[in-house]
This record gives sequence, C-alpha cells and structure tokens, in this order.
Amino acid sequence: GMLKGTVTTKGHLFVDLLNYKDYPFNGTFDLDTDLSQVPPVLAKLLENSLLGQEMGLVRSASGRADAVLTLEMKTGEALPDVRVSARNVVLEGRYDRIPDYIRISSLDFSYADDRIRLDRLSAEVMDSRLEGLEADIDLENEPLIRIGSASGTVNLDRIFPWLLSFERPRQILSPVKSAGGQIDVSSLFLAGPVLEPENWQFTLKGKAVQVNAS
Repeated sequence: GMLKGTVTTKGHLFVDLLNYKDYPFNGTFDLDTDLSQVPPVLAKLLENSLLGQEMGLVRSASGRADAVLTLEMKTGEALPDVRVSARNVVLEGRYDRIPDYIRISSLDFSYADDRIRLDRLSAEVMDSRLEGLEADIDLENEPLIRIGSASGTVNLDRIFPWLLSFERPRQILSPVKSAGGQIDVSSLFLAGPVLEPENWQFTLKGKAVQVNAS
C-alpha cells in the first residue's frame, strides 16, 4: 500500500477481537519511507515522550529511508509501543535547536524503549561536517547522549557564535570573544544531558587549520 509517499512493501497485523473489551494488536511493516511525514507521525504516536516532543521541532524535512515499523497495543493501554529501525537514511531539513539547515547523507537509526541508536551518520551543518558518527541516546529519566566515534571538520566561524549562545560555554570561553578557521577532527567523544549542550563533556582530537581567536 501507499500513504502520503510512503510505500508498504511487506507487513503483517494481528488484532485480537475476541478476548478483551478493547482490541489489542501488533504489527510489523517494511516501509520505503517518505521522511517528510515521519516527524509529524512520530510526534503524534509518541506525544508523551521526549522523542515525540523533539520531533515537533523538526521543520521542512525531506528524504527517504528503508524502515521497519513495529506497533504493539497491549490491552488496557492508551497508546501503542512503537519500535522503528531505518537504514540508508538520506535526510535534510531544519531542527529548531540548531540555527541552520541540516543535511544527512548517510544514517542507520533504531528506536525502542526510549533508546535511540545512530550508526554511520554523515552530516553537514553550519559549514561543518561529521563522518562515521556512532551515538546512543537514552531518553528515560534524565535523557543522556553518548557519542563514541566521529571525525570531520568544524568551521569555527559558524560554530563558535552558536556555542556562545549557551551560558556554560560562554563562561568557559569568556576570555575569547571571537574565533575563526577550521579544525580537522580525527576523533570525538561526547557525553552529557541531551537538552543541556552547555553541560556536555567531550574530548576532541585533531589539528587546527588557520585558526585565529581574539
């Protein structure tokens, strides 16, 4: 079947019509996905979760992915459990927490039980690029992010003013008012609260290219 550009290539759905007052069900669907529809759909399906709230901040998304969607509605529950896995993600759009267009050229993604796994992420934002990023995001309790692998380039002319928009980095970097140039990143480790980038701890290795600061 097809719905708003997303094609269901294979799937099954089981509905128990006999044994309960409500109608519990479970289903798995292989999808050729139009990603422009994914943020509003997930925002609705997961409206009481952090992921659902963050999907509401995605704008003008476009792209495609090979995805598997699993839905399980248990008896007595108001909303179904949702599990998503996606391969070969190509996506671009805007995310309200980042002041620039984001382009993702490669990504494998999975979501289940309020945990997100990212693999093979290659992306461009603010004239900077990340390659081969691997990350785990735990949305339970205090949401946490951990990045264990990434390389790429960082454009300080664009990134540095954004960092200064957060109180904690602004305090740490207070002697420096402006910075420019580029950092070629060979490895990156990062961990901290998802929604508090000012409190992220990170280790970055690389080399500076025509970096200036004042």
